Amino acid sequence: MLKKSEAIDRLLRENPALGERRFGLPDIGKRIDGDFFNPTVQEIADAIDFYGYEVRDEFITVKKDIDLGGGNPTNFKPFPLSIKRMKESLDTSLMFKYPYTEGDDNIRAILLDYIESLGFRNDVPYSYDDIDSHGLCVHNITFLPSTSIAFNMIINIIAKPGDVILIPGPNYGLFTIRAERAGAEVEILPLEEEDG
Repeated sequence: MLKKSEAIDRLLRENPALGERRFGLPDIGKRIDGDFFNPTVQEIADAIDFYGYEVRDEFITVKKDIDLGGGNPTNFKPFPLSIKRMKESLDTSLMFKYPYTEGDDNIRAILLDYIESLGFRNDVPYSYDDIDSHGLCVHNITFLPSTSIAFNMIINIIAKPGDVILIPGPNYGLFTIRAERAGAEVEILPLEEEDG
């Protein structure tokens, strides 16, 4: 029988960095092919590491609870109408239903109507019972908690080792790194204000 504490100890022995309390931005990670990031992307990765860890750690004992990776919403009082709505929600059964990970079907149906009004169609429908006349259904829509997660999923689906992805600069550096981690090569197109 495996003891939980022994499994945790083994995991920490094999991955000592997991035992460190880290602040700031997430670990950049490595490319799946083990190759180096291109020089421009490496500069971005180094800057994120410096900003997220070295700057943060230097002031950890001087400025307690500072976190350069994001704010802390518990430091702010909630909007009074929000409190009222939360209390009302607690009086209904809605708070006790665990939602689908892809989101509420009613909201997805509204979004489906909207995207179909923009002209989205599926000419090769699959065999679900709830496909509409446009070849789509609510199961084509999934909600995600952030644009970073959506971007990562898209990159993981479309980027293949050896692909070259053009990204304008300046940009959100984590997106640049994610594409290289997927094995693609990133080329940054430097843009100036004059470029519009």
